Amino acid sequence: MARKTKRKTRRALDPSKLPYAEEAEVANEVVDFLFNRLPDFIGRELRNIDIAVSEANLFRELSNLSDAALKRRGLKRSDLPALVASMYHVINLANGRRRGRGRPAAKRRRAPAAKRKVAKRKTARRAVRA
Repeated sequence: MARKTKRKTRRALDPSKLPYAEEAEVANEVVDFLFNRLPDFIGRELRNIDIAVSEANLFRELSNLSDAALKRRGLKRSDLPALVASMYHVINLANGRRRGRGRPAAKRRRAPAAKRKVAKRKTARRAVRA
């Protein structure tokens, strides 16, 4: 006669109780850093260097022009640094890039439509009062 044996039911594995769970988490973080965050950071910094070199070249070209040539273009020599910096700032904003940030900016969540309407009414009331 064959003996009947009870089968043990298998429980789902608890990931926190797996052997080497902490080590696996650290390894995943290292891989994420090496293959995702580090290349993004290096790419942003190289882009920033490229922008800085372009700004320097433009400033050098404009500063080499005579005062008469600058005047024909409607520029003053004293306005050149601000002009070059603001021009590249506007171009970067138009391209959706922010200069000088080590990490990407947090995305702003848009307020629900009802809150936007209330804010718009408050702004309109303030404008009427002023």
